[in-house]
Amino acid sequence: PNIAVLQGDLPALRSVELEEALTQGRSHRRSFVADRHGSGTAALFAFGSPLDPRFGADSAHRHRDSGAVELTGPWPGLRCDIDTPEDLAAAERLGVGAATAEALRRG
Repeated sequence: PNIAVLQGDLPALRSVELEEALTQGRSHRRSFVADRHGSGTAALFAFGSPLDPRFGADSAHRHRDSGAVELTGPWPGLRCDIDTPEDLAAAERLGVGAATAEALRRG
């Protein structure tokens, strides 16, 4: 099977970014996209291979060490998961969807 796992907190993700990452990822059995800090994992892909997830602290390093290929597209929305108020501010600068914008407006 082919599997794509994304973090659930990617409010600035654009469909074109995901499409490009998936296209690049299909060239590898297992691959991942690091978060904007380079330490976490925003997306993990497996094509005809076990997923073998290594999420948690320093997951980008752990996925790399497990043999997953790090994908290197620009994809700022895909890389911007929300762990801190600073991450949320970065996502707002990139642009978020209408529902997220409304929730932020309401505080």
